[in-house]
Amino acid sequence: MGDYAPVNKTLRFPVCNGFANQRLSILYGVVLAKRLGRAAVLPVLVDNGLQRGDAAIPFEEMYDLPHFIASMAGVGVRLLRPAEAPPANTVLRLAGLARGQQGGVSEALATTYASIRHIAIDCPLFKLGAEEMQPGFEPLVWAALNGLRPSKEAAALAASDWATAAYGPARPFNFIHLRIENDWIEHCRRWEGIRDGIVRDNCYRHTEEVHEQLALFGFSNSTPLYVAATGTTWSRRGGSSFIGNSVSTFAALAMLERRRAGSWSGQYDYLLKGAVRSALATRSFTPYCIFMGNESSAIHSWLVAHNVTVIAHEPAWREQLLALAGRKAQNAGVIVANLPVMRRHYAAFIAMMLDPRASEGLYYHGYGPADQGIINKFYESDLRGRMLNQLFNAKPYSTFDPSAYLLHFHGPKPHEYAAYLNTGQCEFKGLCEKAFAMSLCRYTREWARWVPEEPVALRLGDACGLLDNPAFQRLRGTTS
Repeated sequence: MGDYAPVNKTLRFPVCNGFANQRLSILYGVVLAKRLGRAAVLPVLVDNGLQRGDAAIPFEEMYDLPHFIASMAGVGVRLLRPAEAPPANTVLRLAGLARGQQGGVSEALATTYASIRHIAIDCPLFKLGAEEMQPGFEPLVWAALNGLRPSKEAAALAASDWATAAYGPARPFNFIHLRIENDWIEHCRRWEGIRDGIVRDNCYRHTEEVHEQLALFGFSNSTPLYVAATGTTWSRRGGSSFIGNSVSTFAALAMLERRRAGSWSGQYDYLLKGAVRSALATRSFTPYCIFMGNESSAIHSWLVAHNVTVIAHEPAWREQLLALAGRKAQNAGVIVANLPVMRRHYAAFIAMMLDPRASEGLYYHGYGPADQGIINKFYESDLRGRMLNQLFNAKPYSTFDPSAYLLHFHGPKPHEYAAYLNTGQCEFKGLCEKAFAMSLCRYTREWARWVPEEPVALRLGDACGLLDNPAFQRLRGTTS
């Protein structure tokens, strides 16, 4: 991660807002210190996690200070306690730095104030844009988040929380972050009112609809549900499963950390399990998985237990690819690959893929998106007359084919079809409605055999059973 920052150049910053935003403020601060090659002076924290308030508490009252210092030292960031920092009268205090200025905040600080030994900025929360995150900074981000371990006192307070007291540390429970304060309801009203073609239904502030979301994500009615609402300061890592609104930084950060830790509820894991089980059942497919992530996660263990050959791999060009994609991971399509040929062409293929002139955000005009697009473009002359038979790429919104070998949930996934029945909303425009009118239900009966324990398979299967019922069809007037 580079050289260890010297003490003769420092960066001071405060934190702001609630506990989640204070964690993110610290994260932004240490990333900025790393970029500037400065030692970071640890901030004081805001007591009670209030959105507004000035009750300052020392860093070590909330977090394990030696652990955080050691975590940051491991990635080349030097931290100073306030008592170790240079005198306040030697510090230049800066204000008005905002995201979006030319070159970003880090560029402005690195050039205009490079000769100033000690600088202080206002709260760095959300000041850095994605373009300022240098390749290779991901270990720094996770070292900071994992390093923010509660102090013994804070951990004891979390352990005495209502959920643990009520259920005991050994009994599983689920956890939902549900904001229902008036300011949040007003914020969600504005958020959901933006008419830009994006489905903005992730606020989860309607108590009468929460049960539908829990059912879609497989939360069991028999498992106690801990509801975190106004004033809750409970640790996000304790529940068996967590669900929250990704508009909130508290919930978004919880989703990010739990997914990396392998304790996220696995929105797409059920699709992977169905693919593996059905492939193994044919006895002619050997499943392989190129895996990038936490190898101690539940899904990694599941793959290994089901005889999948797991290949751990992180491409050297990952950051370049994400920069082209706007930090959004993409994939598309079903292919049969000639691996020896692709290995011979690998260098030229990667060069074309990473050439910003070849695509717009990884969309290759005339060829398609992401991996499908670059494969079609690079191998155009080979593929023109050799497109894969649709028996190997059957889609729910196309005509049903009983001879199909591979079912491809292209576009909407089963949980999104189930949500469409409840809300009438579908991010993929008319594909949800078309799939129900075409072959979704007939394919669902086959697919559900491979994931019989998944709530979404049961839910979609029950809905299809109703839709296919002759009596229901007569009521709808869809039979002759």
